[in-house]
Amino acid sequence: MIEKRWLVMLWVVAFIFCGILSLANVFLGDLNQDEGWYLYAARQVAEGEIPYKDFAYVQAPVMPYVYSLAAPLVSRWGLAAGRLFTSFLGLAAAICAAVAAARMTPREKRGAVALLVFLLVQINVFQNYYSVVVKTYSLSQLFICAGFLSLTFIDGKRKVLAAILGGVLLGAAAGTRISAVIVLPVVLLCLLTGRTGRSWIWFSVGAAVVGIVIALPFILTAPDQFWFGVVKYHAGREAGGLINWVCYKAGFISRSVQDYFLVVALIIVLVVQKLFHVDGEVAGSESEEKGAEESRLWLLPALWWSAIVVTLAHFAASFPYDDYQVMIFPVLVMAICIALVRAAKGRRTLCALLCSVFILSIAASFSSPLNQGWFVREHDRIWWRMKKQSAIRQLQNTARYLRDMSGPDGLLLTQDPYLAVESGLRLPHGLELGPFSYFPDWEREKAEKYNVLNREMFRELLSNCDAPVAALSGYALSVECPAVKELSGSEQEELWQLVRDRYTLVGPVQENFGQGNSDLRIMVRRGLDEVPVEQ
Repeated sequence: MIEKRWLVMLWVVAFIFCGILSLANVFLGDLNQDEGWYLYAARQVAEGEIPYKDFAYVQAPVMPYVYSLAAPLVSRWGLAAGRLFTSFLGLAAAICAAVAAARMTPREKRGAVALLVFLLVQINVFQNYYSVVVKTYSLSQLFICAGFLSLTFIDGKRKVLAAILGGVLLGAAAGTRISAVIVLPVVLLCLLTGRTGRSWIWFSVGAAVVGIVIALPFILTAPDQFWFGVVKYHAGREAGGLINWVCYKAGFISRSVQDYFLVVALIIVLVVQKLFHVDGEVAGSESEEKGAEESRLWLLPALWWSAIVVTLAHFAASFPYDDYQVMIFPVLVMAICIALVRAAKGRRTLCALLCSVFILSIAASFSSPLNQGWFVREHDRIWWRMKKQSAIRQLQNTARYLRDMSGPDGLLLTQDPYLAVESGLRLPHGLELGPFSYFPDWEREKAEKYNVLNREMFRELLSNCDAPVAALSGYALSVECPAVKELSGSEQEELWQLVRDRYTLVGPVQENFGQGNSDLRIMVRRGLDEVPVEQ
């Protein structure tokens, strides 16, 4: 319906713009605390250690094993390599989503719907940024989108294989981020009601087998730690009263609308079409092609309900962050684009829709507040304070300084694990979760079992740590888990005094370091011959 040469040109521009956004987010995007402990966990897995049993980990276990494949690259090039690896996973997820949507659309509209999906998923600064930073989102959305793509083949000759693979991939998504497990019963219900024969059986087999393969080793080796890391840790967080609870929920809605405003606008367009009974044509160009496309439409309710139910689960969390939506966003986009394209009557309408979304996606990418964060540090009264260097460049320079002071493979006392990742240094046991490693009220036996630190153990570590260098930002000595709330001022001061008794400050305090732009203090252990290195 749309000329091939125009589609090719738009795809080229889309890929170029996507590449620019991704590279900007890799090298200019702000740091995120989670990046450090995820990559540190991957390094430990690459060295033969087991999550939950040998070190604390508070997500489903698939990610550190996948990212252990990139451990040599991260060891050589640091966080930037981890981000590039993540960006390729996010790009692959967007391509899978585009192809899956195309296979659910009449042949003459497939090029348009694929491009629409790619544009809305990748040419969005918020989605792109959180598909670049090292978190579970890119990997889980890749498994989800690839799972839905596999399920579009269950009407073909290899329908058993397609159903099994769909179950395996969606099960792997749940093994990456636990909220993705909700997609499995939604898809299973749609298979049961969608005239897909016995595909639901093979889908269930695939999901069950991969679930057993993922979970059983940890159930056998560290069942309590595994259950805590996957479920209980997240359930233990506290919102802090009704007013806070209401504000968190309202904030989640407000930020999500801001992050995905163009998609929200398209949902409104679909609702208005439905209310005014504006029906589109759905016929394909060939009768057999129409039959193939129609046989896959059982997946459309699965897309809608997966996006809705997962969103409700995220909304119900004690702290519902809007970036939780990144992993399920491509599924919502697929459903919206399929509905829009199927409702588009005629070539002109479809061309207008595609061109409008193309232009609006690029225009919207200039309106994101994340863009400003690439170069601007803060708004101070009437002045915009510019960054002297990017966050990742500052991390690299600081890590080089720490490595020179500590020596290769040395120990680093820090609760910012991305410093250990970037410098190649090691964390004291118990600090693998960075700022989320302190469980003050736990008994010692329980803390040791779960590989974290209680009040007594943390004080012992700060008083006797063998690390020659300490690097402590505003995140250090400030967070109490599992509630994830701020420590009292008196306890923070007590912990800092223990640090000062053993370490002495070297060089000036680094201002505006890392996530949150807090102060970073680099200290050396008392009694060592101190030779400060230029940063």
